[in-house]
Amino acid sequence: MIQKLKDLGRQDIIVTVGGVIPPQDHQQLYDQGVKLIFGPGTRIPEAALQILDHVEKNITSSSNKSK
Repeated sequence: MIQKLKDLGRQDIIVTVGGVIPPQDHQQLYDQGVKLIFGPGTRIPEAALQILDHVEKNITSSSNKSK
């Protein structure tokens, strides 16, 4: 899926995963392009804040690169 998004020029889409994902698999997911991993029981407001923080950081870094 992540490769397909890249092929479509949609690296702006934040890929997140959640559920029971063994910690030893996290780095592989990050290396493949997953931006955020949420474990079981993650509260939606907490996940939303992390996603918004990620978006804000990327917008800020994108703005700085274009200057």
